[in-house]
This record gives sequence, C-alpha cells and structure tokens, in this order.
Amino acid sequence: MNRILDLVKKGYLYALICLVTGLLLVIWPGQTVWGVYITAASALVVMGGLRIFRYFRLDAIEAHRRLALASGGIFCVIGALLLIYRGRLGDWLPELVGFALLCVCCIRAQGAIDMLRRSFDKWWWPLLCALLTLACALLCLLGSFDLNIKLILAGAALIVESGIHIFCDLWFSRTDRPARKGRGEVQPANYTYTWKAEEEKAEEEEPAEA
Repeated sequence: MNRILDLVKKGYLYALICLVTGLLLVIWPGQTVWGVYITAASALVVMGGLRIFRYFRLDAIEAHRRLALASGGIFCVIGALLLIYRGRLGDWLPELVGFALLCVCCIRAQGAIDMLRRSFDKWWWPLLCALLTLACALLCLLGSFDLNIKLILAGAALIVESGIHIFCDLWFSRTDRPARKGRGEVQPANYTYTWKAEEEKAEEEEPAEA
C-alpha cells in the first residue's frame, strides 16, 4: 500500500492511466468509451460509499468540517448518473478529456510563472509543456470530426500528456535548480535541485528569520 501511495505522489500512476486510456481509445475507441464510463462510475460510487462509511466511524470532533458525508454523497450521485446516462454521455468523452487537459495546462502555466518569479533556471520548459498540453486540449475541444476520429484524437492527446507529465515530474523537477541571484547564494557545480531539498532549506531558514 505504501508503494502504491508513493507512486501516486510521484505522478507515475497518473501518467500510466493516461497512457493506458489513450492507447485503448486509439485501438478500440468505441468499446473503450463504455469501459471508461463504467470504470469511472463504479470508482466514484465505491469512493463515495467508503467516505460515507468513514464519516460514521469518526467521532463528532474528527468528523467536523471534513465534509466526508457530503463529498461521499456527491461522489455516489455522480457515479450513479454516469451509469444511468452513459449512453448520452458517450459522445462527450473527447470534450471531457479536452477540459481536463485544459485544467492541467493552467496548473503547469502557473508553475512556470512561479518558477520565473523565484528566478529558477529553465523556467520556460514547463511553459512549453503547458503550451503543448493546451494544443492537445484545443484539439479535443474544437475538432469538428466524426466521433470515432475525435475519440482517437483524444486518445493520442492522452498519450502525449503521459509523456509530458513524465518529462515534467521525473526529469525537470529533479535536474533544475534556482538561480537565487537576489539572495546572493551560489550552489556548487555538482548541485542537483530537488523540490524536497528546497522545502527542507526553507524550513531551516524560518527560525533564523524569526
């Protein structure tokens, strides 16, 4: 279980889901639509049921403001609607993929802006990744093609997104480092930046600044 959680935190699972779903959409677009909706609906119902069950297992203080009951009910309702109206929602899958990629694009764009404000080296790499994600999203949202073609394009977009995510999380975040020009700090030539190292350094500096 800890290994699975570690993979989720590192983003491997997200990239794997995008890759597998994208390949299935490219190879079997029609059949994959039903599989995606049934899997997503079942997962939402199960997650909602577990959250509701967990809410009644907590005491009043622990359950306060956790919204486990409300969120569990919402998950169950959304999952049930997906199961009931999956025939009508099947045509919307490319648009849903495009909207999801658009959200990912916004997150990556803010990441690039944050890195620019902190004077990071090569901040423009995540910006380029965000623009490529935006192109994939617009292709899914604005492409006026036959449904099967749109599903194949959505699958190709997910495959590209998988590669972009691996590039961003597994390469860029481990090799880039901040310039820190304004603070007058110079890193060693063999220094390799990691997000964890940056967070630990910030925690060490807080008592001194206080």
